[in-house]
Amino acid sequence: MYARRFRTWVKVEPELPLLPAICPKGAVAVDIGANEGFFACHLLPLAESVVAFEPLPQMLARLRQNYSGKMTIHGVILSDREGQGELRFPSGGYMSATIAESNVSAVESGRVIESVLVNMATLDSFGLTDVGFIKIDVEGHEEAVLHGGLQTLKREMPNLMIEIEERHAPGSLGRVSALLSDIGYAGYFLDGKQLIPIEQFEPQRHQVRRNGQVGKYINNFLFFPREQASRILESAGRCL
Repeated sequence: MYARRFRTWVKVEPELPLLPAICPKGAVAVDIGANEGFFACHLLPLAESVVAFEPLPQMLARLRQNYSGKMTIHGVILSDREGQGELRFPSGGYMSATIAESNVSAVESGRVIESVLVNMATLDSFGLTDVGFIKIDVEGHEEAVLHGGLQTLKREMPNLMIEIEERHAPGSLGRVSALLSDIGYAGYFLDGKQLIPIEQFEPQRHQVRRNGQVGKYINNFLFFPREQASRILESAGRCL
């Protein structure tokens, strides 16, 4: 059953074939919002080591069951401050768990809303070094994660893959792009077999969700250090 779900996950994340080009060998890979580890497991054979963050107790238990001893696992919410945060999710819908107040998808699901308090920390507080790649999938809380990790980003300048959905945090794509551009990143998105500059992204065309119907829906964005972007794009093109 796990293997079958794993194959489905590969279809959902078309950026996975790019990992050999954007996850440097010999460096640390960080998975923020690791869920059960479907993404992190792809990083294990590529990176020197993997550090996974998954705060939801139900998913954390599964992650530890499958990957304890293979990667470092932290059961905390990453944010821009320390303390405690309330994760909300529709009953049984663990993949939709969010701390972002702007994300109302749980309420819109029409299901019973559950919540759990989890300890919260910043990425910077972990003092990670030799970081080559970071993936962030936190259902609308990505801006807070980035602000809480700016020292790490500026010091390490890792390649980034960030899920950003306008429905979860309106205007977040522009704010995240500006934040990362200011510290030296260039942004891209995968459309079919091409990596397109993020400036050409149009939510009304590339992230279509109307009346319950989902059309083209691109929600993963890649950010590379600007001076390395051309080399990474060339390598990524070979992967595609």
